[in-house]
Amino acid sequence: MTKQNAIKQLEAERAVLDAIDETEWEYQLPHAWSDGTTVSVASLLDYEYEGANHEGGHAKQMKEHFSNKMNPPKGRSPIGD
Repeated sequence: MTKQNAIKQLEAERAVLDAIDETEWEYQLPHAWSDGTTVSVASLLDYEYEGANHEGGHAKQMKEHFSNKMNPPKGRSPIGD
């Protein structure tokens, strides 16, 4: 997938979320999280990773990864990690 295609896909997913009304947002599925709370659209998207929403958490990891590759700590090579 190209960067442009990934961005388009995220934008399309955003459009779907924008179209969800409050009733759909709070819709509860017949499933529960490990803590016993009911799974809903809201709870699916409330999942946090690395202090951000799920996709944002992965974006944060990618940024940190590439920052470390371009600026490795002294004594470490960015090649071969």
